[in-house]
Amino acid sequence: MNLSEINKNTEMKKLTKLVLLSFLILFNMNKIQAQTSETKLEQVELMKQFLGVWKAEFGDGSVFTSENKQFGNGMSSNSQIINNNGEVIESVIQLFGYDKKTDNFTICYKGQPNCE
Repeated sequence: MNLSEINKNTEMKKLTKLVLLSFLILFNMNKIQAQTSETKLEQVELMKQFLGVWKAEFGDGSVFTSENKQFGNGMSSNSQIINNNGEVIESVIQLFGYDKKTDNFTICYKGQPNCE
């Protein structure tokens, strides 16, 4: 086998690989799809996952508790931080309301202006 035959063989192999790759791409093009839009999340249903009593312990021995109850399409939340001596360090009552127009929850806490 001379040098020109080896070059022809090499070129033929490259061409064969290119043709096979092209067919593979064309064959699979119908399986390629653009990214679809996200499904709309049901905000009220997601919020329901937070209903109930939640508790978290901090490294200094204090404890955070939050009692969340359904309130219409939202929820009310009564949260406290209690130190290791049993004293309430911080307390807050919040209302979470769902706004259909913005597809978001708004939060109002006791003591906040315009929150009654």
